[in-house]
This record gives sequence, structure tokens and C-alpha cells, in this order.
Amino acid sequence: METKEHGDAQEDCSSSPYQVLQHISEEAVRVAGEALQSVYLGSSGIPPLAPGHRRSQSEVLTATDRRNNSFQKWKSQMQRALRWGNSSQEQSWRSSFNPEVLANQKRQWCQRHSKTLDHKKYKEPTSLFEHFIIAGIHPYANLEAVEDAFAKRKKWELQMEKSEMIDFKMLQHRGPSLPTSEPQILFKYPPGKSLAMRLKDIAAFCFPGGIKARVLERTPSLSDLNELVYGQEHLGRDDLSFIFSLKVADNATLYGVCLHVQEIVQRPPAIFGGSSPLNQSSGLCSRFLVSAPRCYCVLTRVPFFELHYEMLNSSVRSDDEDDEIYLSHEKDAGDEIIMEWARENKNDLLQIVCGYHTMLLPLRGSEIVFQPLEHLQAIQYRRPPVSALGLNEKYLDKKLQDSAGSAEVNLKLAAAEEAVALSIWTTATICRVLSLESVLALLTGVLLEKQVVVVCPNLGVLSAIVLSLIPMICPFEWQSLFLPVLPGKMLEFLDAPVPFIVGIQHKPADLKMKTSNLVHVNVVKDQVKMCYLPALPRHKELISELAPIHARMSRENSIAKRHPVHKCNEVQAEAAAEFLSVIRCYLESLCSDLRSHTITSVQSNSDRVSLLLKDSFIDSFPVKDRSFIKLFVDTQLFTVLSDSRLSSYETEH
Repeated sequence: METKEHGDAQEDCSSSPYQVLQHISEEAVRVAGEALQSVYLGSSGIPPLAPGHRRSQSEVLTATDRRNNSFQKWKSQMQRALRWGNSSQEQSWRSSFNPEVLANQKRQWCQRHSKTLDHKKYKEPTSLFEHFIIAGIHPYANLEAVEDAFAKRKKWELQMEKSEMIDFKMLQHRGPSLPTSEPQILFKYPPGKSLAMRLKDIAAFCFPGGIKARVLERTPSLSDLNELVYGQEHLGRDDLSFIFSLKVADNATLYGVCLHVQEIVQRPPAIFGGSSPLNQSSGLCSRFLVSAPRCYCVLTRVPFFELHYEMLNSSVRSDDEDDEIYLSHEKDAGDEIIMEWARENKNDLLQIVCGYHTMLLPLRGSEIVFQPLEHLQAIQYRRPPVSALGLNEKYLDKKLQDSAGSAEVNLKLAAAEEAVALSIWTTATICRVLSLESVLALLTGVLLEKQVVVVCPNLGVLSAIVLSLIPMICPFEWQSLFLPVLPGKMLEFLDAPVPFIVGIQHKPADLKMKTSNLVHVNVVKDQVKMCYLPALPRHKELISELAPIHARMSRENSIAKRHPVHKCNEVQAEAAAEFLSVIRCYLESLCSDLRSHTITSVQSNSDRVSLLLKDSFIDSFPVKDRSFIKLFVDTQLFTVLSDSRLSSYETEH
């Protein structure tokens, strides 16, 4: 599984020209470099690479002996450059800092890096989804263990009632528990197309904690069974729909858009064409039925989450119980043949899935209309235009998107579209379940690239919190391991010696994190535990500005619990947009003055290389904020963004 590296494609953002540095010649760079030697006393050139980190363009000027000098002091050092003598100390300074050497090293790095980018060709998706799968317990699985556990629990509950010491809350969490079953892939579409990972691994992501089945008794009123069949429970809860994501080939992100629906285990999914006879292998089946959640999942590379969920909901609502046709999921046929077969046999669910797969991916800014079935309401979705993605104006150029370097451009567009698609509902979710202090503590850990573990039993809330960090840290992009939902059987990923953001349902008691950089978020307790980290710059001012916006979203918690997490009311949507706007402006302010701390080397062939003076940049912040900035400038988050903006300075004339 690869790490999340949307930042491999460098952004070429424009910013206001800085006239002094724009016209620096090679001689001026040399003079400036000599002046800066007094500031960077002890610096020996390029620092060694940290394990697992690539060479960054802006790492080359990190000093080992940082001083609390201001930007004004830096300017005064430059003014004294013309009066320098030839003392031995000054000669030492000259030998330890040579911007021409650093510029050449950067040129060599850029050449090597451009070659590695050639091997990471991003390809635009061509369809709305890659696969549609159904995961759950196999209809012909041995359910005796479930039924035996159910019988033992009923017996224990009767004993508790007779003891006259009844505590119904205790009954829910104590006593014999039902066994956990391993999920399996029951159906996949399209047939014959290989998946990006093993079937059992995909099933594990669909059910990160395994499957808990329950036994329904056939009462005269059939109340439990009717509630199961007609209740549409998934439309009134926030824990039955969630999203996981993975990195796959071509540096693309694969999303798993999941919907859990409680169904009768002994009956195959409706997409097989009907209700085959119930499994009669168990002696209890004449009186009992076993129900368990099934996961309807769209594996997709396009972040049209609202559209995907509307399709899933229309699929689950379709009724095929009177059909007696069974479709082999290994049938090797194209969409047209399968659609024809599904229509002839009145297989509604298969018609919906097949029709959805044949839809062409809409252009940015255009609308798509999907008609699941004739008797169901059409689903409309408008894809955001490039102008709504918050990117530089150059990305509006259609010629650039279709050019030889389109892979890099389209990768950046895909990352921006992901952030927009996740922005509102994920922000509304994190702000309604976590206090503002917890949100900002989590944000601090992410910006400083710590190892972040979010723990929450509610899958919908868990995935939304982790995914909310993508739009929240814009314009920065997370560069390492990113898993909104991590299956319990894959917890060894938490031993990875790299920064990560991971969501898990439960933290095992025996799990010992071997790291001093852990940020542990307990969502149920609204608690963030971490090692000492410096506060965000202008922390109090940021809290003051965000507090009233956050309060509006937190008041919607009780209402939001009764809807899937991807559904937001107007109050939540408006407040979430305001919250993100404040955060975006705040983060932009942290890197808005990069040009003032950049020197540019220009060769005779007009080849330009810009170098970031990190110490000068750090010293431009107030003293109380520098402890955070010192750590922040050494992260890959900052490095990738500063590299891209320095690249834009180099292309200006």
C-alpha cells in the first residue's frame, strides 16, 4: 500500500511580484550570500536527508545555529557586505556558505526529480466507478455458532431477570457475546475485471471490526422481520455509511464508498436475481433467522460522494424478492449484454449498477443526470468547475490540461477536487463531535506531521473526522500514510516509522505504540493526548474567530445523528464553509511572505533557481510563534508547498 503523495505534482501558483528579488543577478546573489554568512555561521551546506524523506528544494539553507535575529538585521548584514575585509573568520564564512554551489545542487536535484516524476503518470478516470461490490457473511455459512451464542445469551438474560438485579444498560455490555464473523466478497461488478487488491483485504476494509450477526425470532407478528425488511435503518443513522481510501497505481486515490444494510444472512443479495431457498442446514432455522449487515460498496477514483450514495440508496430500495433468476457473478459479459439480461429478468438492482457504470464521467463544471429506474426519481449532480477548486488561474487553461505535462496538472486538479468534495460534510462532522480545542490540537499534530491515531467506534464519524483533515490543511497536502479506516487485522501499520493519519474503531488494550510522536484522539471522550507540541501561531486570536462558528455546528449534533454523515442541513453547511474559510486564510498567512525570504540565481542562459532562506523566514514571525514555525518548516507539508511556490518565482521574467 503506498503512501499518500498528492504533493508529488508541484503546484505552480502565482503571487505578487517582489521587485527587489526579481531582478537579482548572479553577482547580487554572491554579495547577498557573503552577507548572510554571518547569519548562518556554522552552516555546512545541505543537511543530511532524514530517513524516508526525499531531498527538498527548500531544505538546503537550514542553519544549525539559529539566532533570534529579525529580518531587519538580515537587511543590515547585506548593507555591510560591501565593507567586508579579509579576516580569517570572514574567509571561514565564505567557505561555509556558497549560494552558487547550492543553486547548482538544486538544479541537479530538480533534474533527478523531474525524471522520477515521469514514472508517476496520473491517468484520468473514465467511468464513475471501478468496481461495485457486496460484502458480508456468505448465505451458506455455518451459523450454528451464532445461534448457540444467542441461546446462551437468552439464558443468561433470563437468569438475570430472576435474580431481581436488573440493569438494562449492564445487560447490553455484559454476558455472553455473539461471535465475530469474517466478511467475504459476495458479488463484484464488472465481471472479469481484476481488483486493485486482494478480495479478503477489501472485505476487511468494508468491515474493519468483523461482522456481528444477530438472531431474529419468528414471532406471530413478524415485528422484527418487518422492521428489518422495511425499516430503512441506514437512512436515519450516522454510523452506517462511511468512506475508506487507499493509494493505488498511477498515484491515484481509490475511495471505498460504503453503506451497511441489515439483511437476512440466509438469503443471497438481491442482485443475484431473487430469493433462493433459505439455508435449512441448521435445526433452529424453522424458528429463527440470522441477520447481519451487508456492505454495498462503490470503489471509485472520483470523489462524487453525494452521487455515489444516492445510487447506493436507490439500489437498496429496489425490490427483487419475487424473482427466481440467479445470475452468476463470474458472468463474463459487457455492460450492454448484462443490462439486456437484467431488463429481461426484471433485476432492478443489477440494472441500476450496470446503468451507473455506463455513465460517462462529466466534464468539470457540467451536470450529470442518472435515472436509476423509470419509477425512481432521477439523480442530479454538478461537478465543480476548475474555478471553484481554489487553484491558480493557470489551471483554467484547457490547453495545459491536455498538454504533454497533463499528468502533473490533472493530479493537482484531482487533489483539489477531493478537498472540495470533502469540505462541507466532513467539517460539519468533526465540529459537532469534537470541541474547538480538540480540533485545533489535532490540526497542530497534523501540521507538524506527527503520527495521528483517531479512535471512534462510529465508522461514519471516524472516517469523516480523518477525511476532514484534507480540506482543513489546504493549501498544504498530507504527504505520507493516510487511512481514514484501518481494519483491526492490519494494526501493524501503526508501527510504520513514518508520519501517518489513521482511523481505527477500537484501540486494543495490548496495543503499545512505539513512538514518542503519537497524537491519540479519543472521539467518544473528546480527548486529544499527545507529546508536548508548541501552540499554533496566534492561537488565541484563531480561537476567538472560530469559536462562534464552531458553536453553531456543535448545536446540530442531536439532529445530525439521525442522518448519514454526508447529509448536512443549511446551518451546518453555511457554518462549515465559514470555518474552512477562516482556517484557509490563517494557513495561507503562514506562508504568504515566502518571496521576501527567497534569493534567485540566474545563469547566462536565463536558467533561474530560487533558494529559501529558512532562518530568515522563521525570524520574521513573533518570538512566541517561532517554536512552532521552526518545526513546521522542516515538514514535508511545508517543503512541497514552498518548493512549488519557489518554482513559480523561477518562471517569472
